[in-house]
Amino acid sequence: MQSIVWESVVFYCLFLFFIVCQIDNHSNFQGASEGTRNALKASSGLGIIVGIVYLVYYGWTIIWWAPILVFLIGLISILLGSFINQLIPTAAVSMLGFIGWPICAFFMFHFIPRGK
Repeated sequence: MQSIVWESVVFYCLFLFFIVCQIDNHSNFQGASEGTRNALKASSGLGIIVGIVYLVYYGWTIIWWAPILVFLIGLISILLGSFINQLIPTAAVSMLGFIGWPICAFFMFHFIPRGK
């Protein structure tokens, strides 16, 4: 069985991009709505938990060392995503992240093959 499922990894990279934008927007929040700030905090916190569960599940399902490689690929994608983030306002991407990261999470879990 292959150790990298590229479809899943691509959605994981998009997932990380949305989560990092939400974390960045939450930490530098300058809006007037405390509700929006709290929603960003809750969404990014839940996203971090989902990301950790994904890596554990990926390692459990595929092979134990594969999540390390997937995480490193994700970190590289975050660096590339920072260039995109300079073109698109962080607030817009983080608001899109409310629906973007759950969709990406669904597909990143969906593409992991079942069973060893």
